[in-house]
Amino acid sequence: MPYQAVFYRDEDGREPVNDFIAALEPRAQDSIDWMIGLLNGLTEENPELGHPYTSALKGAKYRAFRELRAHHGKTRYWIIFRRSGRLFVLLHMLPHQGNDIPKADKDVAVARWEDFKRRVDAPARTPPRAAGSDAP
Repeated sequence: MPYQAVFYRDEDGREPVNDFIAALEPRAQDSIDWMIGLLNGLTEENPELGHPYTSALKGAKYRAFRELRAHHGKTRYWIIFRRSGRLFVLLHMLPHQGNDIPKADKDVAVARWEDFKRRVDAPARTPPRAAGSDAP
C-alpha cells in the first residue's frame, strides 16, 4: 500500500503549503505537484525518496524532519515534511535561498508538527482535521 502526502491544516482550516503552491503560476504548480507526487509513489518496500530529492534537516532537534527539493525552471523551493505512519505531512514551504533552511523556518515546521500531533492524538478530535486535502 502506498504512502500519501497530505497538507498540514491549522486550527483555522488553512493549509499553508497548499496556499503557497496555489499562489504560484500554473506551470510552477504542476512542477511542484509532480515532485510531491514522488512521495505518493513510495511504499513499504521502497519507503524513502533519497538524495537529490530529499534529505534530513540539519540539527538534532530537526533530524526527524526532511526537506523535499522542488523546482520550476531556475526557481527552487524547499518543502519541509515529516512522516506520520503512512502519511507524509507537508508542514512548511519556502523559496530556496542560500545553502540551508533558516532556523526560523525549521521552527515553523516543528511548531506545526507539534500542533498536528496534539490534534491527531487527541482522544476527541474537533474539526477541522489536522491533515488537509491529500497532496497531488
